[in-house]
Amino acid sequence: MTMDKALLPLFCVSILGIPAVSFAASADMSYGELNMLMDEIVVYARKKREKIQDVPATVGILSSAMIEEGALRGLKDIAAFTSNFSYDEAFGRNNLQRPVIRGMSSVFGAANAAFFMDGIYISGGMASTPLFDLERVEVLKGPGSALYGRATLSGAVNYITKRPGDTLEGQFSASAASHDEYEVLARLSGPLVADKMGFSLSARHYEYGGEYKNTGPGGGTVGQEKSQSITGALTFRPADNFGAYLRVFYQKDDDGHTANALQPAAANNCFLDTGGYFCGEIKSPDSVALNLDIFDDPGIERSIFRTSLIMDW
Repeated sequence: MTMDKALLPLFCVSILGIPAVSFAASADMSYGELNMLMDEIVVYARKKREKIQDVPATVGILSSAMIEEGALRGLKDIAAFTSNFSYDEAFGRNNLQRPVIRGMSSVFGAANAAFFMDGIYISGGMASTPLFDLERVEVLKGPGSALYGRATLSGAVNYITKRPGDTLEGQFSASAASHDEYEVLARLSGPLVADKMGFSLSARHYEYGGEYKNTGPGGGTVGQEKSQSITGALTFRPADNFGAYLRVFYQKDDDGHTANALQPAAANNCFLDTGGYFCGEIKSPDSVALNLDIFDDPGIERSIFRTSLIMDW
């Protein structure tokens, strides 16, 4: 599978408010302490600041602390830590994503769940979107079409980004793992004008060498991933009753060919053999054999550019 480089522009202006905090409950909390904590959690599930106890919907929350402590890297990790939400990459980190909330899957046609960033709809894929620059992730479980549009029949996944703070702070980390996996990220945030304007700047470099050896023509390793991203943000609050939040995000992905394998049609066992469906657990192949010689540069190469302006009063 070969995909040419694509520029995915997205410019959005939204007149919305953004919630500020979320918390994780400790296992040894008393009932009263838990109630007090729940009363403090503010979410954005219905596109406005609300205490989670006042929201007539089921909302799963992953805070920035949970993302950092759990070493969550992407959308698959979010799904693994959220009940009634599943997601897997069928053909790598492309735009053919099928998030499933409360078991409402979609084999053909549009997915029943959609992705948002600060309440703004994201039409492209989110599999490679970094998580370290997020305040939290909210997973709305259940129909959300009245608020988020027809693409949210089963729910919505909303990424809430970190806004610049009132104090100068920085973050840097580097990690390495097996299969030539490396990640370096940095973030700087602080005020430009006290109580009026703030900024944040973040960058990330990620590489993954792949873990599947290709036994077909062309050889090598398949399933490689590489991403480089940079994000800049400004907040402006000239008055107590008005504020603006501008965010610019750019990322370049360069992934190798995905580790694909085909199962013979004779293995179909669901209703009719000719129906194209298989019931049960699919066995993992012993090897991957792909003819990569027929492609000049197999894999996915793309650039993603997103700009958003949010004003609230």
